Amino acid sequence: MSTAQDLEQIELQIEDAKKKVARRQMLLRLEQNQDFKELIQKGFLEDHAVRQVLLKAHPGMQSEAVQQMLNQQITAIGGFKQFLIQVNLEGYNAEEDLVNDEATQEELLNENLTNG
Repeated sequence: MSTAQDLEQIELQIEDAKKKVARRQMLLRLEQNQDFKELIQKGFLEDHAVRQVLLKAHPGMQSEAVQQMLNQQITAIGGFKQFLIQVNLEGYNAEEDLVNDEATQEELLNENLTNG
């Protein structure tokens, strides 16, 4: 691979890392917002999730259709929580990648100037 191709690849990686870091920062800001805490974290991810699990054991909710609906809702809640975890983790990892990629970019640029 040529230095120009290496530079192009590292620039794409830097751009991707910056997007992931920005998404993580959005999430961190949301997590500090009282409305988000009350409505999403407590209301949906905790209270609503517990309510759905408890409904699975309710005698009046034992039909196959209702159980399937409750399972889907529980899975959706878990999927949303996993999405939030993934955004945070990807952003966290991207912060470290960004530092490394920017250092590599600088090395490649210096090498290009020296050999250019």
